[in-house]
Amino acid sequence: MSMDKTSLSKNNKYKKAVLWWLLCFVGLFILFVCIYFLAWGMMMQPKPNNQPEHSIREKQFFSDLEEKEGWTGADRYIYNVDKEGKSLFQNQIRLDKNYAYTFTIKIEDSSTFYSLPANVEDTIALHLYNYVLEKSPKLQKIVVVFSYEEILNERASMGHGLTAEYEIRGKKLVKLKRVKE
Repeated sequence: MSMDKTSLSKNNKYKKAVLWWLLCFVGLFILFVCIYFLAWGMMMQPKPNNQPEHSIREKQFFSDLEEKEGWTGADRYIYNVDKEGKSLFQNQIRLDKNYAYTFTIKIEDSSTFYSLPANVEDTIALHLYNYVLEKSPKLQKIVVVFSYEEILNERASMGHGLTAEYEIRGKKLVKLKRVKE
């Protein structure tokens, strides 16, 4: 039994149409998935300038620290945390929810960095907790970071840091760890 030419051409046209619609559907599906995940990823990114304004006490404390020789760029970063203390990636910082406070300061030269007073991070954390943040009940964690960038040559540099992490338990500040790199 042989098929005539008209039925073969109809069969091929039908296959081509089904294949074309299938490719369009797959292409649209892939495009939708890509756009969906890109939009989701953009929503999960913190927005610039989502930090609350510095309080008067913060501004005063930061300017006092920057008056010390070799200390510059005092700043802070606030972020909301869950019950375990892990960061919640939110667009807006809510100070009426549990939050963590990271204080950073840059040290300009190696002699200043390596001659930091013993436990200077404890003094700063206590001052932040008691006077600047006024023992806020929603504050869960304080991180103090000193950073120094050593310029090796015109194309290379090496970063050094001192990081201390504190947790608030009850009304007490408890040091969790201290790392000097």
